Amino acid sequence: MLQSLLYGPQAVPADTLLYADLLDAWFQFLRESSRFKEAEPIGLQALALHTRLLGEQHLLVAESMNNLALLRQYTGNYSEAIRLHQQALAIRKSLAGENSQEVAESLHNLGTLYNSKRDWASAERYLQQALAIKQQIMPATPPSIRVSKARLAGSYIDSKQYARAIPLLEEVLAGEQSDPNSDKVHTAIVLRELADAHHYLRHVNIAERYYLQALDSFAASVGKQHYAYAVALNGLGWLYKKNGKPEQGTSMIAESERLFDAIK
Repeated sequence: MLQSLLYGPQAVPADTLLYADLLDAWFQFLRESSRFKEAEPIGLQALALHTRLLGEQHLLVAESMNNLALLRQYTGNYSEAIRLHQQALAIRKSLAGENSQEVAESLHNLGTLYNSKRDWASAERYLQQALAIKQQIMPATPPSIRVSKARLAGSYIDSKQYARAIPLLEEVLAGEQSDPNSDKVHTAIVLRELADAHHYLRHVNIAERYYLQALDSFAASVGKQHYAYAVALNGLGWLYKKNGKPEQGTSMIAESERLFDAIK
């Protein structure tokens, strides 16, 4: 549908705002489908057209910058991603306000980027700022706040600050479990991350409980042949192997590795 509106015989006129918006939508589809080489020229075209039609100081221009920055981030071009995210952030602060959802999104994306660069201090700073804005402008437990808390907790886990990650993850889990419309896969991921954090802190019984819950959740939401299920199974296997259940643990590790090989 998008392609026909952009390139078909009844295509939208190319010098219009609607065409720029359709380019952005097509770009995001290609990016999320990991078709990065195809996506790049479309994203650049969308940004250029939005800028020409609207001027540099416009929220739609900032959105196009943000979208292109995510592509740069996914492909490892961090310096260019940072430049684009910072430009989008400046526009959003100027036009939407310091305490806006748009600014929170840019801060969240910068935090995620710096986490990928293993710059833990910068990641924490941006993620905390994003979370603070969301908590100020949104209801107490919307999915967006839970995502921000989970991302900050994930950064703490990556930087081996497990004791700081656990209370955040517990808050996220409580919100997920009380929300009948919560993303069940995300709930399972939070359970697995709690298990991992307790595992690293050698809280064996607590880690086991969370791993088992995560496995049940993954089995129900994505099935037992999914990569995420294999990751949780591998974690529980190593927990057992190192803590008095070597045979059961070895069997689980072998099964998880079989799943990894089958998924590749």
